[in-house]
Amino acid sequence: MIKKLCEISSPSGGEEKIKEFIISELEKFTDIFFEDSFGNLIFIKKGSGDRICIECGIDEPFLMVTESDDENLRFSAPPHIKAEKFSDKDACFGDGTSVLIESEKEDNIKVSNLFASCEKQRSVGECVTLIPYFKKGEKTFSAFNIRYKIPIFVLINAIKEIKKNSCEAYFVFSTQKCLANRGIRALMQSGIDFDKAISISSIEEKDEGVLVMAKEKSCVLTPEIRKEIVSLSKDKGINVKIGFSEENFGMKTYLTEGKGVLCGLICIPFLENSVNIEDVKNAENLIKAIIEK
Repeated sequence: MIKKLCEISSPSGGEEKIKEFIISELEKFTDIFFEDSFGNLIFIKKGSGDRICIECGIDEPFLMVTESDDENLRFSAPPHIKAEKFSDKDACFGDGTSVLIESEKEDNIKVSNLFASCEKQRSVGECVTLIPYFKKGEKTFSAFNIRYKIPIFVLINAIKEIKKNSCEAYFVFSTQKCLANRGIRALMQSGIDFDKAISISSIEEKDEGVLVMAKEKSCVLTPEIRKEIVSLSKDKGINVKIGFSEENFGMKTYLTEGKGVLCGLICIPFLENSVNIEDVKNAENLIKAIIEK
């Protein structure tokens, strides 16, 4: 399944195919599913206890065509997307057409330096994402977009393994998360009153071990939620550690949008486009334990 997820292109605003795949995997394992007005995909397992949101994003970085002539394509991208991540790599359009992204510069590459040759003109506004070239090793999954796909994989597998839940669990696959958490911002303003929200993401980290984040660039995560997750992991024999990051996961969205909600962040480490399979399984078991508590 992780190979399939990596191979489904899901640029921000173009997540339809990956939503279809998620529905096909989960509709038999939940009580209700629906899309909200922003396109977030929400599955519910009914219960009488606290209302808990478990969330991950489903989009991935992209380049958008701004110019198309007989020779080259030119691109734009959201400000936070690093142009060097696309340089000298194969990318594909939604119809499967592949192009090689090249750069006019070798250092300090900007999106304006990127171009691609294409046999036919493309429409302005079309998006390309990296061809993942997925590989499964003895201990790792690897792909150019693995950091964006592995949280989806973890959440799908965790939902399938849940045997019982007293809480009312909302599993949210949010759109346009790469664009400043737009989908999550819409969800937090929707009027659904969550008692707590836990986001699943990934982080570049050389050491193995699932991280329960205490702080990220934009905010301090709710201490009570962090302590609760760490205590639960110890009870279940799940290996986790406390993490700090200067990366902005946008978690203040949970704390400040709408009525605000207590929030936690679980991160799966990756390095050089690879994740450790044991970390993936630990993250799945942790999400399952949170809901079954």
